[in-house]
Amino acid sequence: MPAVAEPKTNVAKTATTAALQLVRRACLAMVFLLVARELGPADYGALAALVAMSAMLSPFSGLGVDFSALRMVAQNPNSAGAVLAAAVRRILWSGSGLLLLGWAALFFWSPKGVSPWVFGLLLAAEVLPLKLTELVAKMEQGLGQLVRMGLVRLYPTLSRLLAAGVLVTFPWSEDIDRLGVWAALYFGAGALAALTALALFKSKRVIRNFGFRPLPFREGISFALGLVGFRLLTEADKVVVFLLGDSAEGAGSYAVAYRLVELLLIPLAAGLAVIQGRQLALAGRGEKVRLLADSRRPLMWILLSSIVLGLALGSSGALLAKGVLGQGFSVIAEIAGPMSLMPLAIGLRMYFDQMAVSLGLLGPRLLVVWCMGALALTLNCLFVPNYGWTVVAWVCVMCESTTAASLAVVSFMHVRGASGRFAT
Repeated sequence: MPAVAEPKTNVAKTATTAALQLVRRACLAMVFLLVARELGPADYGALAALVAMSAMLSPFSGLGVDFSALRMVAQNPNSAGAVLAAAVRRILWSGSGLLLLGWAALFFWSPKGVSPWVFGLLLAAEVLPLKLTELVAKMEQGLGQLVRMGLVRLYPTLSRLLAAGVLVTFPWSEDIDRLGVWAALYFGAGALAALTALALFKSKRVIRNFGFRPLPFREGISFALGLVGFRLLTEADKVVVFLLGDSAEGAGSYAVAYRLVELLLIPLAAGLAVIQGRQLALAGRGEKVRLLADSRRPLMWILLSSIVLGLALGSSGALLAKGVLGQGFSVIAEIAGPMSLMPLAIGLRMYFDQMAVSLGLLGPRLLVVWCMGALALTLNCLFVPNYGWTVVAWVCVMCESTTAASLAVVSFMHVRGASGRFAT
């Protein structure tokens, strides 16, 4: 990693990390706009579904080894070489096994109208190079190098932005499958990011011990299952609407609507990253009642900003998509109602999810996320074939809102119980 001056105070570290996150999300927004406009609604809907499927499978690559590596390096920084070697080996064998199973499954079933190689390339990118890049980011975090962690997480985004530039500027012939081209570029971008992250991580450290070092399985698997549950809640709807929906354009339009909401919530996510340091500090000192009291002002800010963003998106989202991405995305107007509620529902879920993590409620959070993810998947599988693609937006609003409410109740009950114990 090139020499980077790490900020000396926690406030400066948090602010710098939040700024890097903002840059990363802005670059992702550019990638989204370029790729969606180039592919069109039908192909973009297929891409969103395939990436979502790959993202739901990717936590089983490494079996949560990045979380274990973070903890072990934080406890013993001198073990970085051995931990890195063991973690890379686990990602390579588990990711390769998962990839082989995925490719074998493609001989019996492949997503409608999509070449099996497209899904194979996207899955390969998620379970191998992108997992290796995240491993390096987690190890930098464990070593206390938060700025380097943010830079490592920026590598895949920048390489993906470069790949999107190639996609839209190269004079491809008319008979070339743009979705297949993007899948190949996506894998190449991930591989470039992983090689860069690993090479620069090693260049700054003398890694002498590449011998065998056992890594714990149980905590890693728990972490991986948590990621799967979270992605079941946030990503499975793109898969269902693509596979079971009545309109390929509708699937692409819903995926674009969801990404538009995420783009509008970028400032909110950056703000949450800034206040998380204080929340963790208060929880670590046992000042959980004060944490709850300090949360009122950010909560009001989230409520007001999400409502304003929702109204703006519901009234002009379809025109924005049509003007920026093309005429094919104009069907977004059919989900203007639920789309206006999505920023509020997702924003509240993000806020209360962070509060539950800060309070250390990882077990209850995992249970809530898995239950809501299973509920969302069940409802979408039942309703989308009968009522069309638009119903998935309403299911999203309902399940995101219910998740936020459940996490809020769990957090408030925990703080209330803690304050009662302190009082006695």
